[in-house]
Order: sequence, then C-alpha cells, then structure tokens
Amino acid sequence: MRAKAGAGRAGARARWGDFGAIMMMMMMMMMMMMMMTVRGARGERTVSMRAGAVDEDSMRARASPWVRFDVDGAVATTPPSYETLAYAYDADAGRARFRGWFQLTTAVEAGKNVLSTPLPKEIRPAKDEMWKVTLKGAERELTVTTDGGFVLAGEYEANTWFVLRGLEYYTAAAFEPLEDAGDETCDASSGSCGA
Repeated sequence: MRAKAGAGRAGARARWGDFGAIMMMMMMMMMMMMMMTVRGARGERTVSMRAGAVDEDSMRARASPWVRFDVDGAVATTPPSYETLAYAYDADAGRARFRGWFQLTTAVEAGKNVLSTPLPKEIRPAKDEMWKVTLKGAERELTVTTDGGFVLAGEYEANTWFVLRGLEYYTAAAFEPLEDAGDETCDASSGSCGA
C-alpha cells in the first residue's frame, strides 16, 4: 500500500510539475506580449501621473501645430516636467486654443500682464476673453486681451498656479469681412448684372 501511495504521489507531483511548467510558459508569453504593448504605447504617448505633466508629443494637434510662448520670467515660470505654454491656431475656423501651466514666482497686483511678449495678431481675440479656473478650491482668473496680453484679474500670491488647458476662443480674424473681389451681382427680378 505504501508503495502504491508513494507512486501515486510521485505521479501527481510529475503531473503538477508538467502543469507548473506549462503555466510558467504561458505567464512568460503573456509578460512578453504586455511588454510589447507597453513599448508600442510608449512610442505613441507618454503621460506622467504628476499633476499637469504631459509629454509634448502626446498633445500635438494633428491639423495645426502648437507654438510655444513664454510668461515674463520676473513674474512667473513653467517648472520643468510641466506642460509648457503653447497655442494652436486654426486659420480656417478662426479659432485659437491654449494649453500649459504656469506658476507665479512673486506676488502680483490685479491688472498685471504675465506675458513676456504679446500674442501674435492672428491669435488675439475679437474682444477681451476672460478665463476662470478653479484649482484646489481657489479661483484663478485672467483675461486674454485684444492687444495680446494675459492680464490677471486679481491679486495673487507667489506660487499660485494657472492652467490654460481648455481656453479657446474665436480670434479677431474670424470676424474680419472677406475682401470684395469685385464679384458680379445680378438682380433676379430684372436679369441685370453689375459689379
């Protein structure tokens, strides 16, 4: 009986050993497939879990390129690893959109323009565009002005954060009348035409 029990246990161990080897091979194949998937995804997009940190390639618009712009270094900065300030302009739709983060490096009064240089004319709004965002329960407000500035609406302490993602508006160019190319106009009732 003992011999049979010992042989039975040895046979069971052998079967479990084969099963274990098969399971190990399957797990290795699954790990290899997951590594290939992760490597492929890294090639397309890398996103850090840190607030506001996004790889530049992941946010590029397909139809319109992003153009970087800077805040006045004496007033604000975009820390390394955070999404830099940029705008994209769709000339066909006459729309500008923004992304990025900046942090005040000093306390500022209401009415302070935080840009180092004004936005280009084609990016400027037709009327002042107010942008209000709430971060960690506190509201931040700025206005994109018709002369291309980012003017802060209130007094803010140093280390106050602003985010531009979601800021989008029609530019002044969207409202400019089309130039009259001397098209001929016709009166349907009389049939007469004139330029």
